[in-house]
Amino acid sequence: MNKILPTVTPVITSYPRHANIMSILSEHPSFEHWLYMNHIQIHADYWINEYYLGYYEPIPRKHYPLVDTQKIRKDVIEKNGIDVISFLKNAIDEHYYAYMCVDTYYIAEYPLYQRIHFPHDMFVFGYDDESGHFHIADFMKDNRYYQAQASYDQVREAFHSEYDDSYGFNGIQLLKPDDDARYPFDVDWIIQMLEDYASGYLTSRRFQTLGDPHVEVCVYGLDIYRELINFIYRSANTFLIRRALHTLSDHKKLMKLRVEYLAAHQYLKDVALIEMSQAIEKLSLVLRNSYLKYMVQPSAEKLQNVVNLIHQLHVQDKAFISQLIADLKANRSR
Repeated sequence: MNKILPTVTPVITSYPRHANIMSILSEHPSFEHWLYMNHIQIHADYWINEYYLGYYEPIPRKHYPLVDTQKIRKDVIEKNGIDVISFLKNAIDEHYYAYMCVDTYYIAEYPLYQRIHFPHDMFVFGYDDESGHFHIADFMKDNRYYQAQASYDQVREAFHSEYDDSYGFNGIQLLKPDDDARYPFDVDWIIQMLEDYASGYLTSRRFQTLGDPHVEVCVYGLDIYRELINFIYRSANTFLIRRALHTLSDHKKLMKLRVEYLAAHQYLKDVALIEMSQAIEKLSLVLRNSYLKYMVQPSAEKLQNVVNLIHQLHVQDKAFISQLIADLKANRSR
């Protein structure tokens, strides 16, 4: 037997948990409402040799408003003698996608295959008994998000490895789009998040009742630019910088799409905001590509050009967000 659940190319591919969820929700009636009301605020966690730039989301990997979610712990599977391969296949037969932590040492599609034990979250959306493999998706070779295959034996070893249970969740999540769930569109919430972004407000304080105070060393919103420049000057970790710049360009892409959606549905009037958002997205791509060129042939001049582009993006972003908030508020009062 074989079965492949439907997926689409995700709108953004910053991190697996964003790409995976977006790949299965695009046909949901409330997808656009959920997409544009979230992914506004961003935060950067930073240390001396670390910099993580991401979308702010309360209790990540746990709360999916438009998804029927179930979870089974790894120890429950093992102590009850459940065959993980049969479990995954049965789940897929019931139209559940599987989100699980694996040791990438055992999965041939990962660059660390047979070299380094490293836990990572992997998405499973289909199986094929004839060839004996699962259909999977993740950031794999060349750090690209794409779909591939992994044999049943590889998945079994990767799941049962002692190294696989420390990456955000222990066990397997089963995810199925909940077609009956609705996500009402709320422009006032969008304004609130844009104001948080503009002021650098620590948005996790709004979700303390969910047990989500973000207590690490971090900055929010427009303040991420400052710490990104500081990190570029103090660290040679090109992977973290490249990933941050890719996430930043995805954020600008989503902001452009959000503004186009707001204009199309008469929530804002100033059409110049569309052109501003398009220009900012283009600049963010120039920034990312400039850093990629620096990685190929490093020089002080190229690095300074990257920093100058970050400053330029910051200035344009600040002016754009201020104008967007003002237009949304003015239109709401009419």
